[in-house]
Amino acid sequence: MVTPPDEIISILSPFASQLSRRSFEHVKVLVTGAILSIGPRTVTGCLRAMGRDDDPQFQKYHRVLRRNAWSSRILSGILLCLLVSRLLGRDDEVVVALDDTLERRWGRKIKAAAWWHDSARSKAKAVSSLGLRWVVMALVVKVPWSPHPWSLPFLTVLTYSAKYAERHGKKHKTTIDVAVEMVHCLRRWLPDRRIVVVADGGYAASDLLNACAKLDIVAVTRMKITSQLCAEPDPKPAGKRGPQAKRGKRLLNLFRQYKCMRFKNKWRSAQTKYWNVERGGLYVSDKCLWDPQNGTPVAIRWVVVHKDKTDHNLLAYMCTDQDALPDQILDWYAMRWSIEVTFQEVRKYLGVEGQRQWSDLAIERSTPTLMGMYSLVTLIAQPHLLKQAASPSATPWYDKQGATFADAIALVRMKIWAAQKLES
Repeated sequence: MVTPPDEIISILSPFASQLSRRSFEHVKVLVTGAILSIGPRTVTGCLRAMGRDDDPQFQKYHRVLRRNAWSSRILSGILLCLLVSRLLGRDDEVVVALDDTLERRWGRKIKAAAWWHDSARSKAKAVSSLGLRWVVMALVVKVPWSPHPWSLPFLTVLTYSAKYAERHGKKHKTTIDVAVEMVHCLRRWLPDRRIVVVADGGYAASDLLNACAKLDIVAVTRMKITSQLCAEPDPKPAGKRGPQAKRGKRLLNLFRQYKCMRFKNKWRSAQTKYWNVERGGLYVSDKCLWDPQNGTPVAIRWVVVHKDKTDHNLLAYMCTDQDALPDQILDWYAMRWSIEVTFQEVRKYLGVEGQRQWSDLAIERSTPTLMGMYSLVTLIAQPHLLKQAASPSATPWYDKQGATFADAIALVRMKIWAAQKLES
């Protein structure tokens, strides 16, 4: 029978205050078993990996997910504070990647499943898949054992379709509504930190950007090259009745400004890191108000990147911090791509999409738990990765420039088995 080593217990100890004593003992077994398991992360698979497949009271481990009282939202805040304290300095800015992913699941008992756009399978044409849609927040950190940043998930929220919400009498919340709630939680957990939230173009919504501005959070997203822009409104004259104007003079959109040669002689060279490759280009930037059709105008700094001499490679970005440097905005957005690698690795190494829970509460808890385990494994392996940063494991046909999550989980498994030999 395998027992959880002290390294795992010390990492899990901050969560003990939100769990009962018995639940915490079961959680230690399940977490260790999930690290040792190969393939789908079922509760029975975790028990077999721990040598407890003959435990007659196996149902108590299932109750951790489907019945026991604990809040995944509170545990997410504890995990975020743990990541920030161990991986960032006191004055470092907190960069958070915001994105959604589709967990392909089907079956009669998975009531929240719906048909969603599957971006991973949409190549030549749009493809939809049946499953669960999760909105994920991940802390993006530059680690010394890898040349590119890592995205460590800490908050994962399930979104429901409009039909499911109507059928069960719930208020339908879009991904933007869920994202607004998540940024409020983020500011509540880190009240004194400078926070930067980076998202793709799907989150370029005035509700989210205005919420970030009110919470003193910097938001960076993609924007359409044809987005409507306007100037800052003039101050209201003294004695004039009515509210202050929200918009100023309407401006040409970025594509028309490019066509009208408004950017002539204003291009500057940019060097930004996309993974470990320096990519150059030309950019032009300015301040204005982004004026969505159905929403409140947002004060932004926009950046247009021109990769070559064709009109098809104009990329536009916007940032709610008008004093941010354009190179910094491009670096922030380039860091967002690490969350796509995280989505791939949690499926490959932590068995996401292989769960077998049928209870509604267990379904809502299992995927956020596995996402959070990605961060926990990184924290457990951190001291060992620092020692092996200079010489990561490689092969003659694959010259690795740094450690990956495969190395991290392999190191943790080795430490677990080494602890069992010492005890025996």
